[in-house]
Amino acid sequence: MTIGQKIKQLREESGMKQRELAAKLDIGEGFLSKVENDRKLLKREDLKKLSKLFNVVQSDLETLWLANKVYDLIKDENQREFLAFVPRNFFFLMIRRPPRSTLFPY
Repeated sequence: MTIGQKIKQLREESGMKQRELAAKLDIGEGFLSKVENDRKLLKREDLKKLSKLFNVVQSDLETLWLANKVYDLIKDENQREFLAFVPRNFFFLMIRRPPRSTLFPY
């Protein structure tokens, strides 16, 4: 379970609307939607508010939050490595490409 999924679960179990939770966290409703869909992360200090609001252990929320942070770092690192690889090797790939055959054009 991701931090976004957990926040959505806690909110829905409490019967709270997104707009209500967003107001309590002092963030926009659209931003909360992105948090619940794991496209954005809350600030770490917002986890304390959530733990008090939903009566859950803050360290449990922090564990999920940190897992998302680590995933984003690794994802970004892999993307940077790929983008660095492509320009260096693109020319080589173009040179190594076999000539087009008149029988089997591609």
